[in-house]
Amino acid sequence: MGTSSPQATPRTSGASSPSTGTATTTRSCIWGRPWPRSGPTATARARRALSNLARVLLDTGRTAQGVQLAEQALARYYETGASWRVASGLYALGVTLTHAERYEEALGRLCEALPIFRDNWQRLGEGITHYRMTKLHLGASKSAQAAFHAEQALTQLACTGGEWRRGNVLMVLGRSLDALGHVHRARPAGRKPDDL
Repeated sequence: MGTSSPQATPRTSGASSPSTGTATTTRSCIWGRPWPRSGPTATARARRALSNLARVLLDTGRTAQGVQLAEQALARYYETGASWRVASGLYALGVTLTHAERYEEALGRLCEALPIFRDNWQRLGEGITHYRMTKLHLGASKSAQAAFHAEQALTQLACTGGEWRRGNVLMVLGRSLDALGHVHRARPAGRKPDDL
C-alpha cells in the first residue's frame, strides 16, 4: 500500500505572517486536533519543559540558571496537588542541586521526595532517589548511610528500572561496602554492569 498513514506524519496548518512574510505553523497532534494552549495538558507540558530546560542548562554549565528553572518547575508541581508529581519535582531539583555542588540542599530535597514516592507506590522513583542519596553519602564519606541507601535502591529496583540501573546501584553498593571494610561482600556487589 503506497499511501502514508495519517499517524505517520502530524498535520500542520500554515499561515503567512504579514509582518515578516514567513510561514507560521500550528502543530496538530496525530489525530488532527490542535495542541491545547491552556488547561491541564498545557500546564503539564510547561512543567516538563522547565525541568528539561533546567537539565540542558546544567549540561551547558549554567548551573545557577538551571537551579532557578528546577525551582520554578517544582513550584508548578506543587500547584497540581498530585503528591507523586511533587516528588518528581523534588527529585529533579535534588539532581540539579547536586550538579550545582550544593550537596546538603540536594540531600534535603531527595529526603523530601523519598517518603512521597513510597506513599504513592512509585518504586522506580523511590529506587532512583535512594541511588542518588547513596552517591551523595559516598561523596561525603558516609559509607554506612551510602550502603543502606544502595541496598534500599536495589530492593526497589529489583522488578523495575532495568539491568543498567541495577548495575549502577551494584557499583555504588560495592564501593560503599569496600569503604566499610566488608571486602567479602563488596567484590560480588561491585561487578561492572556488563558482568550482570
